[in-house]
Amino acid sequence: MSSRAAQKHEASVRRGREAPKPRRARALLREGRRGGEQGDLSLVLLRGHGQTAVRVVIPRWIRAVSMAAIMLSMLVSGWWGFQLRIPDGESFGMSRPSNDRVLGAMFFSLLPAPRSRGEPLDNRWSAIQERRRDLGLGTMEVAAALYAGRMRPEWVRAAGGTSWAPGTLRWPVTDGTFVRGFGAGAGAYHLAIDIHGQVGWKVRAAAPGIVAYAGNGIPGYGNIVFVVHPGGWATLYAHNHLNRVVAGEQVPFGGVVADLGSTGLSRGPHVHFEFLSDGKNCDPTALFRPGILHGTGRTAILNQVEWDDPGVRPPIVRCYTRRHHPGYDG
Repeated sequence: MSSRAAQKHEASVRRGREAPKPRRARALLREGRRGGEQGDLSLVLLRGHGQTAVRVVIPRWIRAVSMAAIMLSMLVSGWWGFQLRIPDGESFGMSRPSNDRVLGAMFFSLLPAPRSRGEPLDNRWSAIQERRRDLGLGTMEVAAALYAGRMRPEWVRAAGGTSWAPGTLRWPVTDGTFVRGFGAGAGAYHLAIDIHGQVGWKVRAAAPGIVAYAGNGIPGYGNIVFVVHPGGWATLYAHNHLNRVVAGEQVPFGGVVADLGSTGLSRGPHVHFEFLSDGKNCDPTALFRPGILHGTGRTAILNQVEWDDPGVRPPIVRCYTRRHHPGYDG
């Protein structure tokens, strides 16, 4: 121990408590998760090429403040970098250019976490992967089948059942505004609703269901998400900036499926929303709740109906076989 460290140690003893002595870094790191209360943060500081280290246990109630303060102070004062270690073994890190005089690293090790309020992430991911594998979801064959209006019964059962339908649809973008309707364009090819918004706005599931495909495999549509719903319904969300779900994932009513964007054959940021049933594209206008939001801020409520029985389509809900886009020959 250096003379300066020894003086600090003696002063601490005189005050009635013994100061922690510097220890070898490897010994501290071997301690892993020991010590501290459940959910506390274990901070190990390394200095001098990792030869010595000091371990500090930070109570969880000051975690948020301490994390920000420690990270800022260490980067400003010359500590070399940090690495965040999570119990499952993943880590995230950043570093500054090395300094011949001051080298080190800062490791955060999360001690045993408090009991999860919901299903553990690993379990949920395993369930998603299992559904995806068992149902054959996420492939281009699935995307092509849904695009052509072909639905497999097992997908509908996984979405919630074949004997009932959600009845109504949620407006997919909370503040998004109607820009193009069902049956627009040359030859009434546009069997969809276009909803304008800003890039990054959240695109939400119009009804509960299961994600059958999330990718960019259909030419012209950019990043898309296909969701299968109870009763054999399906919805398509296209031109997304970023897809937020994966095939096999179950989504609730209003759950986020993507960020709004302008990918693919698009003239500006919007969601191209399609509603499909019994192999055809259907007009969702009368099913939207609370209604259709226009650029003026007015919500239009037009002849609203509910569609609860999959086998009995309301007459006002028009359905047609998909039509060719005149501007795309792919």
